[in-house]
Amino acid sequence: ADRFQYGNINFSGVSAQGGEAAGTTMQGITWQVNSYNGTTNYGNQAQLVVGNNGSIGTFMGFFTSGNYSVAPVEAIRIDSAQNVGIGTDSPDLTGFGWNVLTVMGGTGTGEAGVLELAAPSANNNGENLGIISFNNGSTRTAQIGATRASSTTDADLSFWTSAGSGIEERMRITGIGRVVIGG
Repeated sequence: ADRFQYGNINFSGVSAQGGEAAGTTMQGITWQVNSYNGTTNYGNQAQLVVGNNGSIGTFMGFFTSGNYSVAPVEAIRIDSAQNVGIGTDSPDLTGFGWNVLTVMGGTGTGEAGVLELAAPSANNNGENLGIISFNNGSTRTAQIGATRASSTTDADLSFWTSAGSGIEERMRITGIGRVVIGG
């Protein structure tokens, strides 16, 4: 069988991306893209980078490029405290200090970060569309959930809490805006 080479994977030191502190050292894997006939090198289009900030503490960054003429920019960062940043190299912006997911929006005014929860499909009323679960270890103590109401274009939002014997629905906002409180 014929083999075609459309790019390279290189394991090497990589140059610091914008905003890194002095003394930052990084090692990475880069994906270099070539034209289909192998005559044109389009440069690095993606990188997986592991680095430190010149002292103790490492991070892992995932860099991607939207086209061949632009160098990869950091899309996701996992820092040494297990915080994850999407669209930012500084997860945990407000200082929670533990396992934070930060989603930074675009660069323009009003381009907020979005957390999107989706079900592949919901064909029946009452099927889950998305759930945010709040747990104490492996015990679910509260949740917010969206469920299909009466068609694919309407949904109810429900709020669940626990009084010690499992979670129960405490409040629901229906698709038409009614608020139902209590069981």
